[in-house]
Amino acid sequence: MAMERREENLFREWKRKYGEQFIADGVVNEAAFDASPLPRLVFVLKEVDDCAPGFDLRSFIEAGSPKNGGHTFAPMARWVSAVRGREINFAPEEERKRVLLPVAVMNLKKTTGGAITRYGALHAAVMADREFLKEQIRLYLDKPTCFACCGNQVFDLFCDVMGGLPVENCSGTDYCRLDGRCLAFRFYHPNAKIGGLASCFKAAVEKLNRLQA
Repeated sequence: MAMERREENLFREWKRKYGEQFIADGVVNEAAFDASPLPRLVFVLKEVDDCAPGFDLRSFIEAGSPKNGGHTFAPMARWVSAVRGREINFAPEEERKRVLLPVAVMNLKKTTGGAITRYGALHAAVMADREFLKEQIRLYLDKPTCFACCGNQVFDLFCDVMGGLPVENCSGTDYCRLDGRCLAFRFYHPNAKIGGLASCFKAAVEKLNRLQA
């Protein structure tokens, strides 16, 4: 079954809880995701900031993440470019669109949040949707994949969702194994004001890719 159809089948059930407040996410472009060099990249975030009912994160990123999307998705595009061998210093809308087509981006909380995430609300939402989240994550395990958990809380909650996965460390990078070919690792949020994160992201993915080989 095509990935987009599998996502939509899952989201159809999920939306019954939230109606129009549900925020769809996942694979930005199925053809590009299928053709992506391995390991495929899935970014895991907390939640989407304030947005209108019916918002679809996939369409937003595929359109180049216009307006305020540059705060999150321009750095993300730089990270992906570094992994794919062409590090860039700036990612306007058209460049973000091109670079981020082959990735997936999912939020742990499927309803809108604010500029500052409240951990209690995030944790409660994740635990309430745990089985749905687990099913979404499993959609992306058919090929070698790195799940970049953007933030300490995100990584810890990801491990909890998947059944309390044990955390390992490789040269300073915390990670957990989902199966023999797919790993999740702890990283920074794209909004983090830290220099050199594209190179750090590339190094982390390369280290974990060697573990997957």
